[in-house]
Amino acid sequence: MSISNKIRNFDLGNIFFFIPLLLVTGPFLPDLGLVILSIFGIYLVIKKKVDYKKYKIFFGLSILLTALFLISSLLSNYTLETLKYPIFYFRYVFFVLAIIYFLQNKKNFLRNFFFSFFFIYSFVLLDALVQFIFLKDLFLIPKPSNLRVTAMFGDELILGSYISRLYPIYLISIIFINKKYNYPKFINVLLILIAILVVSISGERTAVFSMFIVFTFCLFFKNFFQKTSLIAIILSILFLTLLINNNEFIKQRFYIETKNQITETLQGKHIISKFHHAHYITAMKISKDNFFFGVGPKSFRFECKKDKYNIPHACSTHPHNTYIQLLSETGIFSFIIVITIFIYCFFKIFKVKLNSKKNENDDIKFFLYIALFISLWPFSPTGSFFNNWLNIIYYIPIAFILHLDEKNKNFTYL
Repeated sequence: MSISNKIRNFDLGNIFFFIPLLLVTGPFLPDLGLVILSIFGIYLVIKKKVDYKKYKIFFGLSILLTALFLISSLLSNYTLETLKYPIFYFRYVFFVLAIIYFLQNKKNFLRNFFFSFFFIYSFVLLDALVQFIFLKDLFLIPKPSNLRVTAMFGDELILGSYISRLYPIYLISIIFINKKYNYPKFINVLLILIAILVVSISGERTAVFSMFIVFTFCLFFKNFFQKTSLIAIILSILFLTLLINNNEFIKQRFYIETKNQITETLQGKHIISKFHHAHYITAMKISKDNFFFGVGPKSFRFECKKDKYNIPHACSTHPHNTYIQLLSETGIFSFIIVITIFIYCFFKIFKVKLNSKKNENDDIKFFLYIALFISLWPFSPTGSFFNNWLNIIYYIPIAFILHLDEKNKNFTYL
């Protein structure tokens, strides 16, 4: 077969299978995969191969959100610097439509995705453990001098975020694998404990908290992992206590720093840390002065340098909280839309389980909503809302949810 024929016959769905792997390589390859699939999504709409009208609420909210970002940019003092963000933000809609097309038209697409996801995610866990034990990972990337395990992420301190944000999808992949091979349940406990260990040695406390949110939902609602979660929570607490008592870095990070921050927060000195508190105060001042449409997407970094806002430790690329960033950069209306989506996910988690008709796919819906819920959790430090890496993680569960909810469709495990 000629190269041209191979290119024509290449299945773009294969790119999506590798998105979880591309996310650990840096910004370029995930962005490239996103762009290719988004362009394919545009092609699908033009050729009417996917009916976007079936997803009116999603499409309408996306248009509204993009329009608000565009207005914010046009009214901003930094229009030239910010205009690209609303213009390119809409590509996530076409990214979602491409995924939906694959789900509807590619045989075994979902099964193949979750199988590939399971092995990619498990490999990242293994790579992190190797770096923790041997001080170098499987690619000979050394452990950073600050003692935080980063694995393939190198100098980027986002291993814990990757593991925790994608963890509900990992649980879905475990369900698929278990349905296929029916292996002993203790392996599920082992896989859960390994994930908790990796998040702990990453030093990301927010990620550990996100994991416990997942376990809490699992514990209180009947699902595939209900019994496993109780065992996992007990063993995790014991395991984390053991780590704190035997690892100085873990003790400093999870016990001493956390205790000091809670004490200082209760004393009214600051929220979370001096760094975060200063950013939040500055961002809220900016929001107060630009209430309706903010100062423009990703413009906090410019506005915080002004004398009336500039206080020590209060100026960097973004405010380090999704909702405070939306308030300061794009205004109250976009904030309301995103917080409404978060609240909607919270209620859908309950609705899926309370109204369950014992459908075997309820667990998939359950974990998809949890994935979106923890990614949009408002009470923790976050990366920039306009970060492509984060948005890819936001929109993957959205695509699956839209497909699943269409005419109450069901996934099949095998």
